[in-house]
Amino acid sequence: MTRNREGARGRAIIGYMGKKLCGYLNKSLAEYFHRDPVVMSRGIGRVEGRMGTDKTFEARLQELEGAITQGRRRKIRN
Repeated sequence: MTRNREGARGRAIIGYMGKKLCGYLNKSLAEYFHRDPVVMSRGIGRVEGRMGTDKTFEARLQELEGAITQGRRRKIRN
């Protein structure tokens, strides 16, 4: 695992998508990436914060989400 900023940013984006699309817990994501849950949570928080201020970044993440979920059936929730 890389410890540089690009690696951390990538893990945070994957963590955000994992939480949003699959409902994974921060703890599970942190264990997978061999990181502290607090570090993972902060990274995801930074992604969410950046989405609020950087509309280009938000649009790119929405494109990524669309590419991941394209053709996927929606779960029926009661």
